[in-house]
Amino acid sequence: MILENYLQIIQEGTIFSDKILVHNPELLHKSKIFVVGLSGSGKSTLGKYLAEEYNIEYIELDDWYWNIASDMTGKSFEELIRDKSFDTKSVNKEMEKRAKNYKGSVVFDGVHSMWMDRNLTLSNCVIMMGTSTLLSSYRAFMRNKDEEWSKKMTIIQILKDVYYNQKQFIKNTKEMRDEILKRNNYKTIDSKEDLSVKKLSKTPTITFPKVEWNDVRKRLDAGEEITTTRNSCGKNKKVFKPDQKYKTEWNDTIIITDVKYFDDPKKIPTWNEMDRTMQTSIQYGIKICGTSNLAWVHLKKD
Repeated sequence: MILENYLQIIQEGTIFSDKILVHNPELLHKSKIFVVGLSGSGKSTLGKYLAEEYNIEYIELDDWYWNIASDMTGKSFEELIRDKSFDTKSVNKEMEKRAKNYKGSVVFDGVHSMWMDRNLTLSNCVIMMGTSTLLSSYRAFMRNKDEEWSKKMTIIQILKDVYYNQKQFIKNTKEMRDEILKRNNYKTIDSKEDLSVKKLSKTPTITFPKVEWNDVRKRLDAGEEITTTRNSCGKNKKVFKPDQKYKTEWNDTIIITDVKYFDDPKKIPTWNEMDRTMQTSIQYGIKICGTSNLAWVHLKKD
């Protein structure tokens, strides 16, 4: 019977393609992002990738749910799961309220978003995982079998638990997917890399290490204009152009007001004022990219 059930759920799961479905793609870095899909479909991997890529907060909804429940009741997770009078609906309602009132961009990862108000989720960006039911079931089983609670269960009992969860998730996910397809504002992609800042942005990019960008951003926010060296590797020489906007990988936009190229780094006006670490970094960049790609750029905030 359990095998027949799994064959059924795998067949039902063929409603999902292997592609990732993105609803309201133009809102990806401007709104709340809800990552949904079957248990074991790769939601957390994608959610953390997006949070890092767009430099925004990441919230795992299952953890958030139990934290909210604990705040509301004053009870621990262990006490709550044993409490037969525990009111799950009030917690769901509070979680939905907090998600709605959340300020700024954020990645919400988890199946709880499928039970939130559709007007909330579908007015923002929704990303639906396209992992096959067979693969996600296998991942869910392999993950659950090592959990402390599952060590008291037989393999058949774990399989049943995974089966019933996946069956419910398929139903809920199909409803949301059908609604997205009906609204007809979506795109399909093959992998999480297709959601990267560089691939989605029509604005050219300029790269800064995180530590350096934190300092540069503070100075730009204070109204300063900054001059710095950049190397741009690749076939295209002299890619930086004056009076043009550029987007950093940290999702900030700056304007290059002036740019000069130097074949010899020691001809850079402030070379002698740089510390040894900065000089070494520039020389290393030249070694990789070549001197013809060494740019001296003047920046200001957009």
